[in-house]
Amino acid sequence: MITYRTEKGAPLTAMELDQNFRELEERIQALEALLESALRVPESAASSGAAQSVGEDA
Repeated sequence: MITYRTEKGAPLTAMELDQNFRELEERIQALEALLESALRVPESAASSGAAQSVGEDA
């Protein structure tokens, strides 16, 4: 969970700031892993020549 100053009604502590950055880093890593797995071409499609590179015209 991300802590916001406006919701807390006071300045964030150093620990809360660090936790905010940790939370964002974890979310980015999860999204990167999801994107990587979504873009991964199954071996059967790659070996049959059915795979097409991203951005390559059909």
